[in-house]
Amino acid sequence: SIEVFTAQFYEVSPTAVNFLSVIFMIMYVPGSLLTAYYLSSRGFRFTIVLGALFNVSGAWLRYLSIFVAKSGWIRYGVLFLGQLICAMGQPFFVNTSAKLAGDWFGASERDLATVVASLVNPIGNAAGQALPPMFVSCGETGGSGNKTRTCHRSDQVHGMGSILLLQAVVASLTSGLAFLLFKRAPPTPPSASAFQRNEIASRPQSGKAMNQVKRDVWAMLQDKQVQRLMVGFGLGLGIFNALLTVLAQVLKPVYYDADGELDKSALSSDAGLYGLILIGSGLVGTGIFGYLLDVTHAYRMLLKVLFTCSSISMMGFFLSVRPDNHAWIATLIASSGFFALPLLPVALQSAVEC
Repeated sequence: SIEVFTAQFYEVSPTAVNFLSVIFMIMYVPGSLLTAYYLSSRGFRFTIVLGALFNVSGAWLRYLSIFVAKSGWIRYGVLFLGQLICAMGQPFFVNTSAKLAGDWFGASERDLATVVASLVNPIGNAAGQALPPMFVSCGETGGSGNKTRTCHRSDQVHGMGSILLLQAVVASLTSGLAFLLFKRAPPTPPSASAFQRNEIASRPQSGKAMNQVKRDVWAMLQDKQVQRLMVGFGLGLGIFNALLTVLAQVLKPVYYDADGELDKSALSSDAGLYGLILIGSGLVGTGIFGYLLDVTHAYRMLLKVLFTCSSISMMGFFLSVRPDNHAWIATLIASSGFFALPLLPVALQSAVEC
């Protein structure tokens, strides 16, 4: 949402700013393999604590980029390295929601537990869209005391250190809680399948964990239902992540005035608001469809409804991006989130069933 200020502060292009988001998608693949390996070899608690260490170390490294000498790419390089470390840790949390539900909840509770656990990541995304415009702004220029609508130098951007420090502090608190409070498994397994998994996990692995991961991945890749889920869900998640990444840039043409000047503050503020609407409506939709999934177990029907409606809503949103059309933009981006975000827990739980 603050792409224009980030590019200006770090003296890089919009593409470089986009890569701060794209690196999460790139590192998701090796991070997922690492997560699967440690879940198999070291257990649930070790995996979560390791992910927390990735998160907190990357967050503090991003904050340290503020103090690097103002040399554009060097400062950006420190920020990017911190972002890469955080990106490596993301799958340690995102990929474990279904396992959390299976290990800690009975059969009648698993679908809803997966939905609730899957909501935590989008809630963080919502905060990441809405909070930065409240901290980062354009400063004053000139000696007359007049504020400018636009600013063009890196030293005119204020608040970047504050938002990065806030993220680092929150990451430290949650990582500490994970280390102190997170347990490997419940004292009493909630189901027979959970009991069997705990028995297997407690046995010495003898270095065979990665071989087991490879066999499981190969078996899933040969399953036709999983193949369909991979293609459909992969496209859907890719579009949703891309929309969050470039939302401010998609909206940018709306915020030029008659003189060709870009109102950066209004763009960042509204992009944060629209991002919040996108994810907030998605959380409402996830609650509704999560309940329906838990009651009906109609996996195929819900997937078809969500894919169809989210596609139509997103096409409508892109067509609505025009000046003086804020009401339609807000309505259609809310509809897009309402139908797109529930695909995350529904597809995950469908994959578990497959």
